[in-house]
Amino acid sequence: MNIHPIKTENDYRNTLQEIEGLMMAKTGSIEGDRLDVLVTLVEDYERKHYPIDFPDPIEAIKFAMEQRSLTVKDFRGVAIFAKACFGHPSPSKQQKLNATTYASGGPDSSSSPRPDPTRGRNIGSK
Repeated sequence: MNIHPIKTENDYRNTLQEIEGLMMAKTGSIEGDRLDVLVTLVEDYERKHYPIDFPDPIEAIKFAMEQRSLTVKDFRGVAIFAKACFGHPSPSKQQKLNATTYASGGPDSSSSPRPDPTRGRNIGSK
């Protein structure tokens, strides 16, 4: 397996082209292993050379409202606004983060770590 770090834009483009040819490789095969390594290298290169800044949460909500042709007048009160945006009258922090991430077109927030449901509880005592 002759693999090297991606250092230039030309290396990056060549690696993307090779990845395209390996997309149907079976997991665990030599080609599949090569694909995994190349994707990791590309992700690292993109993280360094093409960083993505997430927008301000308010701007993300405004953008989502604009995309859905909604105005502030469409929301009669905070509870109605929250229910329309988050599906629940009092959204959790995670729901707010998910909505902001979705509105910004960011990565799937389901890959973020889930909170520990037992945190703060005295489990095992009576």
